[in-house]
Amino acid sequence: RVHIMAALITQAQLPSRAAAAPGSRWFEMAEVAKHNRREDGWIVVDSKVYDITNFIKNHPGWRNGGQTSTVLAISRNLGRDCSEEFRAIHSARAQALLPQFYVGDLAAKGPTGLPSELAERVAWALPCRD
Repeated sequence: RVHIMAALITQAQLPSRAAAAPGSRWFEMAEVAKHNRREDGWIVVDSKVYDITNFIKNHPGWRNGGQTSTVLAISRNLGRDCSEEFRAIHSARAQALLPQFYVGDLAAKGPTGLPSELAERVAWALPCRD
């Protein structure tokens, strides 16, 4: 077991890859939605995308009846934006664990239909409209 910020998390629950550099990867919500299973589970919290696959696969709730509702709640939110629910039920200490599961940012679509981050880069190439 590894102690991280005074929270107990098992080595098996840690991500199998290093966290992405902030702002280095962008995902459409449709892509996040594909990762909606225990074997491949992503969530969105505050426009950040997290791969919690190992965390959910190795959660003690699968073996401990007292935590069954926890794994069911997590499972229900895989592939979805669960920002409001996540903030409502997690302590600051638990929220501080999220960055190690970070894989990228949620791409918000702009008026061009492109993710807003890309739309800003190509706006100069679009014809002017009055």
